[in-house]
Amino acid sequence: MVKLCPKCGASLSDVIGGYLCPECGGGMFDDDEVIIPRCPSCGDELGDLMDSYYCYNCSQSVSKDRAELGGNSSFDNYDFNEPDYDSMVNNGDEICLNCTFWSVSPYGASYGMVCRKGQFSDGPGDSCGYFTPESHFVSYGNDGQYQFDETGRAISNKLYHWKNNR
Repeated sequence: MVKLCPKCGASLSDVIGGYLCPECGGGMFDDDEVIIPRCPSCGDELGDLMDSYYCYNCSQSVSKDRAELGGNSSFDNYDFNEPDYDSMVNNGDEICLNCTFWSVSPYGASYGMVCRKGQFSDGPGDSCGYFTPESHFVSYGNDGQYQFDETGRAISNKLYHWKNNR
């Protein structure tokens, strides 16, 4: 399926982690940021021919000026409602997101989030008997007079890693 650069409109090349534009050099887009040509008849994503697009659903050629341009890939056609994990950042007293043992994999962020106690986790909503609340503080200046609770930031970082590196 064809994906177009949101900056210059050229066809994007697939690379690991996103797309790269051979025309303007822009890259690392996700499917929500790219332009997706769709068939004016059925609304499906179009494939690329040399001077036009091709609809695999309707089996017809569509000129580039007749294609409907929009965002979001074919996930529009599915009823996929991801839980609102952002709402878990400031609530949920005993969930993985707020647990000391739930952290970025020791192999790096690309491996996602892991429980350092070895418990299996489907996501930040899980919990277990090893739960220990996340808390740490950072102080700046002499005698710790500017003390900030960075628990919220640590939890946000965990959530970001879980959502974007799974």
